[in-house]
Amino acid sequence: MYDKQINHNNRTAFIIAVDCSTSMREMITFNSQYMSKADAVALVCNYMIDELMSRATRSEGVRDYYDIAVIGYSGEGVRSLLPSAESGFISIRNLAHFKPEPEQYSYTLCAPNTPNTSVSITLHPWIKATAVGSTPMYEALIYIREMVEKWCNNRDNHNSFPPMVFNITDGECSDGSSEDLIREAERITELKTTNGNVLLMNI
Repeated sequence: MYDKQINHNNRTAFIIAVDCSTSMREMITFNSQYMSKADAVALVCNYMIDELMSRATRSEGVRDYYDIAVIGYSGEGVRSLLPSAESGFISIRNLAHFKPEPEQYSYTLCAPNTPNTSVSITLHPWIKATAVGSTPMYEALIYIREMVEKWCNNRDNHNSFPPMVFNITDGECSDGSSEDLIREAERITELKTTNGNVLLMNI
């Protein structure tokens, strides 16, 4: 179980679900910078996508190692936050064609017993911070479960490393009870490929 190497023959999928509700406007300190939760999550997501893109890139270009989806849920409903991903997923190779102009991000690295260090990194702004309205997390989990089920049922993915789902939220959902969320999360993790069950991480 969970022993498949991820490559173009055994692809996988990454789904990032982002709480884009009004509460994400709350200000926090992230990487020593004062910013909204929405801005912090956008930075983390953009870093993750850049890292996945880098790991799939070889001298001849981006290899088709995985599908990616970034799903936002808010008062505007549940929707894809990535370009040209109306169905939810987009392959990493196709996503490379929509790469935005990079932006510089600077922050101060603070570590115990060491001097503070100024750090500057370059990130591509794949998604923008959004914070509006309610938190339809239950609807988002249903949406994700349907996406993942279709992906796992695709014959080409039967023997692949199973999809990984990351749900990033700061509060309670507005459209279901805790029992509803747990039940839908369990339905997602019951889905599987021959290599194991879908992995779901709630952050």
